[in-house]
Amino acid sequence: MNTRSVLVVVAAALATAVPVNAKLKVGDAPPPMKIARWVKGTPVTQFAKGKVYVVEFWATWCGPCRVSIPHITDLAKKNKAVIFTGVDIWEREKGAVRVANVTKFVKDMGPKMGYNVAMEDDAGTMAKTWMTAAGQNGIPTAFVIGKNGRIQWIGHPMELDNVLGPVQKGTFDAKAAAALREKAEAEQAARGKMLEPISKAVQANDFKTAVAEMDKLFAAQPDMEKQLAGAKYQFLFKVDEKAAFDYGKQLTEGIYKDDAMQLNALAWLALDDQRGPKVKDYPTIIAMAERANTVTNGKNPNVLDTLASAYAKSGDADKAIATQELAVANLDKSASEVMKKQFADHLAAYKAKKA
Repeated sequence: MNTRSVLVVVAAALATAVPVNAKLKVGDAPPPMKIARWVKGTPVTQFAKGKVYVVEFWATWCGPCRVSIPHITDLAKKNKAVIFTGVDIWEREKGAVRVANVTKFVKDMGPKMGYNVAMEDDAGTMAKTWMTAAGQNGIPTAFVIGKNGRIQWIGHPMELDNVLGPVQKGTFDAKAAAALREKAEAEQAARGKMLEPISKAVQANDFKTAVAEMDKLFAAQPDMEKQLAGAKYQFLFKVDEKAAFDYGKQLTEGIYKDDAMQLNALAWLALDDQRGPKVKDYPTIIAMAERANTVTNGKNPNVLDTLASAYAKSGDADKAIATQELAVANLDKSASEVMKKQFADHLAAYKAKKA
């Protein structure tokens, strides 16, 4: 399966909408560094006055963490006076297995992870005293400790570029940054309140109620539909397949008309034999995929791969082969060997089926 926007919108929205009750805030002294093992670099046991520190939390299974790690390395090179430490938390494994996995991960990252790296204990002490205490429920998350020995900023490490310079110069307005964060957290809590009925229904596998609650939310807050429409479409397949395809048509002609990745995800879900519908409405699926292909000017390999699959499953072998050949041709040099093989295998399968 190629890389696509996966329809987990509700799960993501609900995960980030948990009301925050932070005890650890900007302006507070940072908690102790209760490190179980230093994997790389120089141990940081305390925060000395007059120095700037970044403590970033990550995990080996976290995709966004993998993306941010090279960026943190670049920041460490550009800000040599700042002491960077990445702390591994929330691993699924414990004990020796966890140590081995994390150690291998860091070794494999090599120079891409060019800063101090540590592991917390199996009890999750660092996660509890830093992340949970600060009301943070997602990684990667970074804490910046200023020269005054106090937390100056909390946020995503990809946003550190505009923070570190002012913090080092002593011109960073921590109070203003904290006020903005508190406002965002208040909005997040309000959002969580709105999504709570949907969340409860999903947790109970009551997708009919989840869809009904979504419709109520969309009626009251029309702007929410664009964010959650993909999830409603996914839930409808568990309730009424025809209604799901009707809604898919509506999205293709409406709010997702120019959103290629969402259209691609809608089409791919409908093609999925395990998560998707039992009865396929191929004209609707093809319309979704063709619209996504039009929006991307016929050059996005993932979209082309989806469209080729739709043609193949609908019985149009010639279009499937021609489209998959375009998908293979449009793969760029950064594509992984696994992805290249998948695309080539799809093409071979379509040709074999026709033969």
